[in-house]
Amino acid sequence: MTVVVLVLVAATSAAFVLTERLKLERSPVTAPDFTREFSPVCDCGTAEARLELRFRRPELVTATIVDRRDRPVRVLASRERIEPGVHTFVWDGRGETGDVVADGRYRLRLRFERERRSILVPTTIRVDTKPPRLRNLAASRDTISPDGDGSADKLVVTYRSNERAFAELVVDGQVVVRTRAREKGRVHKLEWRGMLPGESRGERLPARRGSYELTLVVRDLAGNEVVETFPVRVRYIELDRSAYTAETGGVLAFAVDTDAASYSWFLFRPRQGRFGPPVLLERDVAEREVSVPIPSDAKPGTYVLRVEQGGRRARANVAISVPQP
Repeated sequence: MTVVVLVLVAATSAAFVLTERLKLERSPVTAPDFTREFSPVCDCGTAEARLELRFRRPELVTATIVDRRDRPVRVLASRERIEPGVHTFVWDGRGETGDVVADGRYRLRLRFERERRSILVPTTIRVDTKPPRLRNLAASRDTISPDGDGSADKLVVTYRSNERAFAELVVDGQVVVRTRAREKGRVHKLEWRGMLPGESRGERLPARRGSYELTLVVRDLAGNEVVETFPVRVRYIELDRSAYTAETGGVLAFAVDTDAASYSWFLFRPRQGRFGPPVLLERDVAEREVSVPIPSDAKPGTYVLRVEQGGRRARANVAISVPQP
C-alpha cells in the first residue's frame, strides 16, 4: 500500500511540474491577425477569412476551425510543417461537406503534434451571410435643380439599418457619395447635389439635365449588401418647347420651368452665326407664363429665344413671319 501511495504522489507531482512549466512557457504563436467578419456568399473581397499568426519555431501543426461548442467544422491544415515567421490560413466559410456553415462565431484550434497539445486561439471569426435590413427608407424628391439658389438643390436619401454598415450613393454607375461604417438603429442621411466625377482625380462636374438612376448600396462589415434604386431627374431652367412661331405685330407666348424666384429672357436675331445685342429682353421675371409683343416692324426670319438663371441657360428657335392678308 505504501508503494502505491508513493507512486501516486510522484505521478501527481510530475503532472503538477509539467503543468506549471507549460504555464510559464511562451505561446508558440503570437500576433493573431484574423478577418473578424466575412460572408462566404458575398462574391466580394471579404468572401473568405484570412487567419494570420506568427510562429516562434518550426512546428508540425493541424489547424481546425471549431464552433462555439468546440466541435470541429473544417480542417485547414493536417500535420503541416510550418517554419518560424508569419503564416496565413485561409477559410472559405465552408465545412468538410463543402456547404456554407451556419452564421455565427468560430475559432481556430491549433494542434501541435510533436508536443501533443492544442491551443484554442481566443480571437473569433464571425460568419455572416445575411444582408442588412433597412427601415424608414425614403428619398426627399425625384427632381433636383442644383443651380445653387437654395431651392431643390439636392436629393437626400434617409434610412435605418439593423447593423453597422457602409453606404454608397451611385448615379449611373458612378459613386458620388461614400460613407464610413455607420452605427445600427440610427437615421442616416446621404445627399446628392447633382455633381458627377470628372475625368481627372477629384474633379466634380455638374450633371447635365436629364433622367438618372440613383442607387443606394448599404454593405455590412462582412460584405453583404442591399441595393435600392430611385429615379431622379436633373433639371435647371427649361422652356416648354424647342421651337416657337409668331407673327410681326402679334405675340410670342412661352412657358418657363424653373424653381428660381426670377430669371431673364432674351430674343436674338442671329446674323452670320453671331447673336449680337438682343432685339428684346426682360430681366428679373417672376412669371412662368410669358407673352411677348412682337413689333410690327420686326423683320421676318429665324430668331433665338434664350432664358437664363444662375448661369444656366435654355434656348429655342423662334420663326417670325409676316401675317397673311
